[in-house]
Amino acid sequence: MNSNPQYQKRKQDLNHLLYEKVQSELTAFHEEILAKTPEEIYEAAHEIAVKHEIAKVFADSDYSPFSASVLLKSENLLQDIYDEWQKGGVLTKDGMKMFAGYVAIYRKHAVRKEINKSEAER
Repeated sequence: MNSNPQYQKRKQDLNHLLYEKVQSELTAFHEEILAKTPEEIYEAAHEIAVKHEIAKVFADSDYSPFSASVLLKSENLLQDIYDEWQKGGVLTKDGMKMFAGYVAIYRKHAVRKEINKSEAER
């Protein structure tokens, strides 16, 4: 753990920005959903629930500044994580507890991709 006060402040600020970004995306998603018919909303109920669970993960995020910066680059992080989850996500009895794991997997993938991109540019 890095005890440098500047590092900790940057880490805290970036994690807060990440939380705010996801909340903003969730709000935009809600507005989009509310413009739909009741039938369309019913059909989107699963997506609504999953996106809320994903957003909860970011309430207590404690990512490194680099990881948070990489995640902040996403145009729509909430949708990106939802899309990844949907590829293999199954709601089981403990499924909702697994969203933190899905976010962690997405973060690791995004960070690795950014590192590879940086190395390729050298």
